[in-house]
Order: sequence, then C-alpha cells, then structure tokens
Amino acid sequence: MAVGAIATVSSLVWMKNQSDMHALRHEEVMFEIESLKSGIGPAAPVARELLAATNADNRAVLQLLSPEIKNQKAGLAYLEKNWSAHDAAKLVEILPFLGAGSGEREPVLKLLNQKTGKAVGKNLAADRSYLDFKALLYHRCDPRFIHYFAGGPKVTIDPEEVRWSGVTQSPALRHTALIEAGQATYLNESDLVFGITSANESVAYPQRLLVWHSLVESQWEAGGGTRALLIVYDSSSHMAQIFESADGADNFSQSGFVYRGEPLIVSDSKASLWWPKTGKTVISRQGDLELKPLPVVATTWAAWKSAHRQTKVLSNDTGFDRNYF
Repeated sequence: MAVGAIATVSSLVWMKNQSDMHALRHEEVMFEIESLKSGIGPAAPVARELLAATNADNRAVLQLLSPEIKNQKAGLAYLEKNWSAHDAAKLVEILPFLGAGSGEREPVLKLLNQKTGKAVGKNLAADRSYLDFKALLYHRCDPRFIHYFAGGPKVTIDPEEVRWSGVTQSPALRHTALIEAGQATYLNESDLVFGITSANESVAYPQRLLVWHSLVESQWEAGGGTRALLIVYDSSSHMAQIFESADGADNFSQSGFVYRGEPLIVSDSKASLWWPKTGKTVISRQGDLELKPLPVVATTWAAWKSAHRQTKVLSNDTGFDRNYF
C-alpha cells in the first residue's frame, strides 16, 4: 500500500517537473522567436561594421568605458588634444556607465568642466558621427538598440535629449482577445476604463490591465473591417492614448529610451522611434510618419457599459501569470 502511494506521488512529481520543463522551454522558444523578429541576430554584423568604420573621436570616447586604465588614459589624451563641440554630449551620455566616485568618472568630469562648462555641441541631429556613437554605446545594453541610430535616420529632435531609461526593449501586449461586457467578471463597477466608439460600436481598455502593460496592440472589428489599435498608457498621468495604425503590422515595443522624460516607442517593421505625445516619429528611416489619434473617453466601467451596452472590452486572459484582480 505504502509502495503504491510512494509510486503515485513520484509519478505526480515527475509529471509536474515535466510540465515545468515544457513551460520553460516554451518561454525560451517564444523569446527566440521575438529575438529573431526584433533583430538581435542581424545587429551583430551591423555592430562589427560600424565599429570598424568608426572615427577616432568616437573610438576615444568608447575607450573611456574600457576596464583597462591604459585605454581610458589614451581616450582622455586624444579628446583633450582633439576636442570637438560634439564631444561634450557624448561624455555626458556615458556618465551613467561610469561608477559614481570611481577613478574613471572624475577625469571625465574634469575634462568636461575644462572644455565646456555647461555648454554642449549644437545641431547634433545633423551629426552622423554622434548618431553612430549612440548606436555603438547603447548596443552594449541591448543589441536591438543599434537599429535606432545606425544608418543615418532622419532626426526631428535634438538626439542628445534621447536618453536610455535603464531597461531593454520590451514588446507590446499582443493578440489578447476582446470579450463581451458580460464576460468581464474581473472588472469592478468603479474601475477606470478608456473607451472609443466608431459606427455605433465601442471598445474599452481597463486601466487595471494597462498599469501592467503600458503598451497594447489590439485588433478591433468595427465598421465592417478590422482596425489595428495601439494603446499607450502613461503611468505618470494615469491616462491613456489610443492610436490607429494604418497597416496594422508595425509591431510596437517600448524602446527603452525616453525623450524629455517621456517613454519613446519603437516600431519593429519601420525601425523608427515614436513620441506618443505627438503620435509622430522623432527618429526614422522612412521620413516623417504619424499615427492617427482617436478620441478617448476616460470613465468608470459602470458608466461606460451603461452608455454602450454592446461594448467589447479587453480580456484579462493575456497569457501572463499576473494578478489583475
């Protein structure tokens, strides 16, 4: 009897371990697929080519990040002798990578103070060398970052103001179904939702989900066709913007960069950085691109479904193991 019980327990443990292994392997495969789609693989040859062709100025700044003291000194010596107006912005940009109070940080700060004080180079958007530098610098943090700046994209802002937030690129929440209002049992009447309407059809996106997934791609059947929507949630204002994507195949992600303190998003298909505040690209290889903003109503779930009885709402079955309740 005891032997049978032990065998049963062992079997159950084995099955759980197998299940855990399959789940882990599934996550690994999905990550590999996302990596291939996002360009991690193609980034390596671009990085090698860019590094081989980089100018002496960029090479000197990158030397300051070397663990070898002799390389750091060589970089400082070159910059002191061959200083250009754009070097200030590059040095400011690498400061977060140099440990506070470390021996490598102080010489850089001293050089900045000697050469410029508070001034930085002007017209950096027109300086291909500066964009190449950003590509090489941030490629170290996430290989996909190289695609943002390499290749001479069109820049409509001061690229010195585009700063890394400290996180890597993360894809939007995708392929989550829209369900009927009666099926949304996870929502409370007082929950905040962001809704849009078109041709007497409505859809709502609950704040309860958006605080976890600040970027959502959604396919909405409205007006006799499928509309590709991008929902961007701002955690600082607790509000959401909703845009319509013309081709529906942009595959947006959080870029990992901010502009004037606000997160930038990136479209994999167009290799462009967008500023949600305007819905326009700020760094793009395909000229000026723009998303179509849609009028959004922010209200309670009770008020929204009362006014729009046939509304659809985003399902909480997102594929992520998170407590949305």
